[in-house]
Amino acid sequence: MYCPNCGAEINDKAVLCVHCGMSVAPSGAQQMQVMSEKWLVAFVLCFLVGFWGIHRLYTKNIHIGIAQLLLGLGACLGWIMCIVNMEGGGDDTSAIVSIICCIACGLVVGIWALVDSILLLMGKYVAGDGRILIKYTTTQTRR
Repeated sequence: MYCPNCGAEINDKAVLCVHCGMSVAPSGAQQMQVMSEKWLVAFVLCFLVGFWGIHRLYTKNIHIGIAQLLLGLGACLGWIMCIVNMEGGGDDTSAIVSIICCIACGLVVGIWALVDSILLLMGKYVAGDGRILIKYTTTQTRR
């Protein structure tokens, strides 16, 4: 096979040309790029404030980050309403609705953050730009 950029002869299984560095993958093949430099920050954010979706906003998954943020706010709002209803002597119906809102939103966003942290640990988390976040890149050399 020959490189379409420089014309040098390369291995038939090559992904990059060893002479010019250009990609020689077929045009229909999609290559997923990996990104290890943001992995640690994304994992720490997911672990500490995953409830708020900050790790999704950091990795440019804006729509999903906003959805997680809204669910986290819904859980906190339900908790605040529950406290206000119990302290203010409100009716039991509004207290029950507040508790249900708090639990439902909290469970959804909590499980979502747990799944995101598992995806990060497994190297399957995809950032908003389409790159996969991995813990580290391996370059093994045999001696």
